[in-house]
Amino acid sequence: AAVASRPALPPSGPVRLPPLVWQPRRPRFGQIVYALLDRPLSEGKVLTVYPRFSLERLETLLPSAIRCVTLEVEPGEIVTTMLGGLLAWVGARRRDVRRELELIALFLWHGLLTTGENHANGRLTRLIARCPFRKHLMSPRLVHVGRQALRRAKAYHITVDHAWRQVVRFTQELTYSVQQGDCWLSDELALLFWLVGRVADNPWRRGGLTFHSVELWHTASGELVAGDIGCICGGIYTSATGFCKKERFPGSGTVLLTALGRWLSRSGVHVWDFGQVLKYKEDLGAEEWSFVDWLGINERFRVMPPAPLLSPPACEANAHHLMTSEVDAGDVLFAHRGRQAKGREGTRRRWVCC
Repeated sequence: AAVASRPALPPSGPVRLPPLVWQPRRPRFGQIVYALLDRPLSEGKVLTVYPRFSLERLETLLPSAIRCVTLEVEPGEIVTTMLGGLLAWVGARRRDVRRELELIALFLWHGLLTTGENHANGRLTRLIARCPFRKHLMSPRLVHVGRQALRRAKAYHITVDHAWRQVVRFTQELTYSVQQGDCWLSDELALLFWLVGRVADNPWRRGGLTFHSVELWHTASGELVAGDIGCICGGIYTSATGFCKKERFPGSGTVLLTALGRWLSRSGVHVWDFGQVLKYKEDLGAEEWSFVDWLGINERFRVMPPAPLLSPPACEANAHHLMTSEVDAGDVLFAHRGRQAKGREGTRRRWVCC
């Protein structure tokens, strides 16, 4: 790619930047690096935040930085590109756990889920806050309850925060990108997730930000068959990652997510952030939204009173009971998006949680 001078960061609003990549030879601590990348999977803005960079400064730059690049996809159609990645370097010799917790809280407040990049030895090398160009969102009370999931659900029950370490371990073993063992959820990052809502005096933790593990158990054997790791921020629940033992317990992942959707609704969650677009999420009732739509939804619902996500009482923990129990309509207004989407059952409406 051709080298260009560093473009100025606008105070607010979208601007057009040429498809050029700017990179300093030796970035200094406190220096922001951002580029418009030309690869389809990496389109968008990239900021590298070094350990000594002021979080106060980052807080002021973040809202405009993630909005300031647009991409012309079709003639006349302008859409905001994805945020390529906010990289916060946390090299092994410069580990600062408190700062890392502050960065995770800051990113999540702005709707950016933090993942990790690990060294070959499994050690966390840096935090990467990403938001997909398009993502799946839904109101948890509208989760689709399928007949097969409902039929299987009687054999399972749900808990919350009863087996965090087991959920992390099975996620690392069973969930990966290319080959087994390349899961981005390292032990160090999992510990940061657990601590971010449980360590006092974090000035960047807002909206009652707390990570949880949700477990699906096979009642007869007592075996953990599926799990989800996610976080609460105001009235939003974000699913970060998870696992299911689909070989031995077919459909257990769908049972978990369906029952979880009902329990999230009863717990006061208004928006369920599913992350990247995948077919199984659409089957559950999730709708596809652009990054810019998500920013507006996040800004509205993150300031709601935090939803207390606790384990359901033993008498209500059965997955079948959760799926068939009634949920309140809630106080969220669902406005028609003004367009139709084709589904397996013909034409259905798209709804927005704002």
